[in-house]
Amino acid sequence: TQKKKQVGKNFYTCCLVEKKPTKKIQMRILSVDLGVRNLAWCVLERDASKDAKWKVEPFNGMQVKILHWRLVDVTESKENSDSDCEKEALNLNKVDIADCVPMFIAALKQHRDEITNGVELALLEQQPVGRFMGQGKMPVNNIRTKVLSHILQAFLLEHGVKEIRFVSPKLKTASIESETYRERKSAAKLLARQSLDVIGDGWPSW
Repeated sequence: TQKKKQVGKNFYTCCLVEKKPTKKIQMRILSVDLGVRNLAWCVLERDASKDAKWKVEPFNGMQVKILHWRLVDVTESKENSDSDCEKEALNLNKVDIADCVPMFIAALKQHRDEITNGVELALLEQQPVGRFMGQGKMPVNNIRTKVLSHILQAFLLEHGVKEIRFVSPKLKTASIESETYRERKSAAKLLARQSLDVIGDGWPSW
């Protein structure tokens, strides 16, 4: 029997609906997917709306405007273009965490205003590490991304973002019946596409 994929009110994406709702409705939010080759973020503003357009899931009465949406390879930031680390980054598995940190910070500085100006809440994807996951119980080796997530946390705090939350990636599809990573990934992509169709402003074709 095909599993029913239904989006409910626990769907968590870009803080449109929150597991621990903030008291403030109108706000600017930064959502980040950590990575070195693929560091992605979206900055949006949300506010309450009575327009029927925003009554659908996952918005639930929240009007959303995307301000910035970017994908960054931190090895290509301006300050890293001539570094030895950038040359080694062709194979990131051979780059030490200590060498990744300066690259990562340089990329954050390059986009500092975009990811900090006016941002009141930041959502960082929680990085699993030191435990077993999946049906095969494979050990998670994600130490580098875990370290970088807390460097980003410190950077945002230093630049005035007062509230930062680490969010489990499972929460974005918490109300969808799925067992495998592939199913959750496919469902999340579909929900993102549907949400962009509602938001409009040219983002569906981005």
